[in-house]
Amino acid sequence: MPTCKMDVIPQANEIYRILNSDPNPLKILMGDFNWDEKQVPVNLKPLPEIRFLSLFEKLGLKDTAASLQENPAKTYPADNPQVRLDYIFVSPAFKILKTRVISSKASDHQPLVADLYID
Repeated sequence: MPTCKMDVIPQANEIYRILNSDPNPLKILMGDFNWDEKQVPVNLKPLPEIRFLSLFEKLGLKDTAASLQENPAKTYPADNPQVRLDYIFVSPAFKILKTRVISSKASDHQPLVADLYID
């Protein structure tokens, strides 16, 4: 199971810097962030800058899986998902129609899929 790595903090801040400087209002940020907030060491939890959700919410991005009630988008490991490491964040211009985890063992993670709509 992945563990919290301190190199994630500068990586998240770099992503924030890049997206914040991009004037295009249409943004989709997705991938394997190798970050499960439930695994953050207790001594780091008070630091808001290491929380992906709050960091990317500052950019106005929405977590497409936030509305999932039954399955909180656990994707890893693929054979028995226990943690959420994969995320899709979108700018407010996108309407989130549906988000789901696809059962597959083609990778060590199960795929996360979001159906989006934009006018």
